[in-house]
Amino acid sequence: MRNLINAQEICEFCHYEVSLKKTKNNKEGYNWRCINKRYPHFKTTQSIRNLSFFKGIKTSIKKIVLCLLLYSTLSRKKDIVQQSGCSKNLVLKI
Repeated sequence: MRNLINAQEICEFCHYEVSLKKTKNNKEGYNWRCINKRYPHFKTTQSIRNLSFFKGIKTSIKKIVLCLLLYSTLSRKKDIVQQSGCSKNLVLKI
């Protein structure tokens, strides 16, 4: 999972570095956490989707990766939709 998102990100509130942490609070299992102890938003979390390629896509990352894998094998869009179970709109968005 870590290779699909940036290795480093910046807090949208304090513009300080954030840390990638494991969590049970979302289906991805990870989130970004502000590590600036001098800022009121210390330990505020952000979804890993907000700061990545996956922003705005509600489908599971696992399904998106499957679509990308099928796309990388030069499958037709129609075949990707059938094999992955993703909608045509999602395949076009990716």
